[in-house]
Amino acid sequence: MRVPFLVSLMAVLCLSGCVLQSNVPIENDYSYNAEFGKYRTYSLFTDLSAKYPSSINIESIERIIAKRMELLGYGLDVKSPDILVAYSIHQKKIELPGFSQPNINTWMRDQDGEFEYNEKVYKLKKGTLLIQMIDHQTAKCIWNGYITDTYQKMIFRDDRKLNLAVTQILDQYRFFARGFIDRSEYIVQGTNK
Repeated sequence: MRVPFLVSLMAVLCLSGCVLQSNVPIENDYSYNAEFGKYRTYSLFTDLSAKYPSSINIESIERIIAKRMELLGYGLDVKSPDILVAYSIHQKKIELPGFSQPNINTWMRDQDGEFEYNEKVYKLKKGTLLIQMIDHQTAKCIWNGYITDTYQKMIFRDDRKLNLAVTQILDQYRFFARGFIDRSEYIVQGTNK
């Protein structure tokens, strides 16, 4: 019963990643120490002090995040989530610590492989939409994805394009919730945790 659903889900995820990809660079970074196979629940982490332009539809961003997490099998738990999902829009340039590391798909296929992980600082341009997954127990970022609007607020002025950008960032997060699919299907999707 779940196999047709998973095939449909993967088709939707692949197709949704094609719309902005050719024009706007979407990047992600992950923690190779994270145990992605242990997470089941999430909650949104909202920075109440953040000031966003009135043209940005925050409710739409949060709705898209919630739908994507649900599609991946994560349950909402506002009291004790496994993952906090944070989002932010940066009007100024920012520096983001990360790693020079293998592509996430390569790492998912062979997590026990010998990979080089060198610390790196990503210098992101102004107009960056950043989504981060934070392990609630350790308070460490386990994954982040971002898109920098190199076309002078093209994304942030158009609700449809902003929604696509959020979706495409989350397309890069490729981990199903623990227990959502059985282990054999999880391995087929590229991980062994």
